[in-house]
Amino acid sequence: MLSATAGGESLKMTSREIAELTGKQHAHVMRDIRAMMEALSKNPELDSCAKSTTYTGKDGRAYEQYELNKDTCLTLLLGYDAVARMRVVKRWQELEAAVAAPVAVEDYAVTRLVALRAAGLLSSVGAEVASFRLLGLRPPPSLVRAMEPTAISRPPVAVQLELAPPAPAPARKPRNVTPAPKPVALPSLRLNNPCALMNVGDLDRFVLEEVAEYVSGGLPELQRAMLAREFINGFDAPTKKAAGLCARSGGRTRWYVLKLLRACGAIK
Repeated sequence: MLSATAGGESLKMTSREIAELTGKQHAHVMRDIRAMMEALSKNPELDSCAKSTTYTGKDGRAYEQYELNKDTCLTLLLGYDAVARMRVVKRWQELEAAVAAPVAVEDYAVTRLVALRAAGLLSSVGAEVASFRLLGLRPPPSLVRAMEPTAISRPPVAVQLELAPPAPAPARKPRNVTPAPKPVALPSLRLNNPCALMNVGDLDRFVLEEVAEYVSGGLPELQRAMLAREFINGFDAPTKKAAGLCARSGGRTRWYVLKLLRACGAIK
């Protein structure tokens, strides 16, 4: 994403790398750059630089991006938080250090010069320098120094350049996550007294009004507990979940007392 030509062109940083370093969306960075350039256009003496280019996305289509020089990039960061600014500043320092550091071609030139001198082809040293200048490039300093007689004895030095990878963008929280439903506490019944069911058996069947005499709150509290557990509907008629808790007898629904109170939490 960063580029610097050998002819001396200044380093450029793209809006995509700014978005990656700061953890912002690329569309938002593009919006900020346009707003900044609109404000700076009123002062042409400030010499700002934001060039619109394109890049190829993963889908093979061309998308717009901006290339900014260092001054314009740092001006853009004034509206960002301190962490984002520091990440981009560190990245600029790494890039500038990489451009200023000696490259491997210098050591290659010294090694080649030693071989040329050993073969008696000293005139090729000037050809090496001339070829660099003919292309509009600056000859490596080690190649120029190697033309001096004392440079032949200088052993080549291996230079290894290591660039730290960009800091990862902060993890984003997932959106539109449905929270897990909270458990609903079902209302339970209480008996009028612990001895109320001493003479009731498992097969004794009563209508609701008779069952309600055993619980606190009477019939309304019993119906509320049964509705919460879907044992009855809004018309006090038994539902499918009440199977085994009641039976039809004499044209009326009669409930097994102990089974119903146990299912409603009144007894264990």
